[in-house]
Amino acid sequence: MDLGSFSTTLQNAIRRSQELAKSYYHAEIRPQHLFLTLLRDEGGELAALMKQLGKKPEYFEALLADELSKLGKSAADEVRPAASPALQSLLVAAGNRAEKYSDAEVRPEHVLMVLVSADSPLSEQIRRRLDFDEGKIIDANAEMKVVQSIAGGPALTTGEGEDAVAGAEGIKYCVDMCEKARRGEFDNFFGRKEDIYNISRVLIRRRKNNPILVGPPGVGKSALVEGLALQIVNKLTTPELWDSILLQLDLGQLVAGAKYKGEFEERFNALISRLAKGKGNLILYIDEVHTLVGAGNPSGGMDAANLIKPALARGTFKVIGATTLEEYRKYIEKDKALDRRFQRVMVEEPTFTEAQEILSGVRDTYGKHHNLAIPDLVVDEAIRLSQRYIGDRFLPDKAIDLLDEAAASFRLNCTRAKNEIPALRKMADEIKALLGTQVAADSDEALSEEARRRIDEFNDRFEETFSLWVGRV
Repeated sequence: MDLGSFSTTLQNAIRRSQELAKSYYHAEIRPQHLFLTLLRDEGGELAALMKQLGKKPEYFEALLADELSKLGKSAADEVRPAASPALQSLLVAAGNRAEKYSDAEVRPEHVLMVLVSADSPLSEQIRRRLDFDEGKIIDANAEMKVVQSIAGGPALTTGEGEDAVAGAEGIKYCVDMCEKARRGEFDNFFGRKEDIYNISRVLIRRRKNNPILVGPPGVGKSALVEGLALQIVNKLTTPELWDSILLQLDLGQLVAGAKYKGEFEERFNALISRLAKGKGNLILYIDEVHTLVGAGNPSGGMDAANLIKPALARGTFKVIGATTLEEYRKYIEKDKALDRRFQRVMVEEPTFTEAQEILSGVRDTYGKHHNLAIPDLVVDEAIRLSQRYIGDRFLPDKAIDLLDEAAASFRLNCTRAKNEIPALRKMADEIKALLGTQVAADSDEALSEEARRRIDEFNDRFEETFSLWVGRV
């Protein structure tokens, strides 16, 4: 079947329909696969048209996913779905609709026209709920085009017909780390210049340019990536990376809500397709990258690791992963195909001197937060004591936590001491009134029993308050 007359959106949907059928272990690609893929499409052409027609796309997604889950599965170990006769007939009929309306290419609305016709390949349950006809589709599509023409012109396209997108607009399930760096949401980065150099060196390689940061928890793997984002924004790294956009994948958000079989694969494939349009300037950071192995695969379908391997091989975008050595050996290293797509960068625990440089840099940030001045001695003691008493964690994380805890404790004690001052003043005034003429007494024996008791209470409370300043830090 010649796909040259089909729009880029429809061509991509047909390709993804094959992946969807494969995830269901179906031997054929049916019209239901294509309809579901078009409804879930990242561009949202058909979903927008359905909304214009007063229908909820997610409702039909649920119906289609339920029907597909009830179809018979192939017994073969490896499924290679082929287009079913019903799908071929659907696409031929869609081409006839495009020719009928003198359209240059076959688009998703032409497919929808066939799906609501008398020859619709859909089940009666779904067809009955698509209670509109070809004429209403034409009217709704025309209304959408009017709105789009008012809002702005069409998107620029590349020679291959794909959208040419230089930035990170429209990318779901990701956070733009470079934008956060511009807004000052990251702490200033100090030390670890050699580690940043190692990451940058891998990123500018021609092949195998996907670094995976491997090291114990708490040594600063995520902080290194934040530092790289700061360097990119401030143009302190190599010029080859100046126009890069660093995105952090939120894998939990990507998986969350994927109730129906194949929905996760659709989301992840859409994300990969969008990242591939960045023309090599998009870098995806995946923390806990070992969770890709098995993500979205609760019942034997394809997991995220298998979906991303082809993209890593093509090199249309780059990936920075981060994981511990234990998880790397357990998940990544065992998957040879995935492992060879990455270049391992070991991130070791910093030495005492390196930790001093890191903490000396961040102490101003913590001092400003706690409204304190943190001297060098406190920084050194935080490192030394964390090494001595916190053996199950690693620098610099444990030393920074200790410094933060000490500063928080000191600030709280200061507040408690300040709150005690009015009560101490009141007690002092009461003692003065009680003493009266006894102030001139030569010894404590000349004071009354009540006066001595009140003075002792005052002294005890004063010592307790004073200890909040000097005895708790």
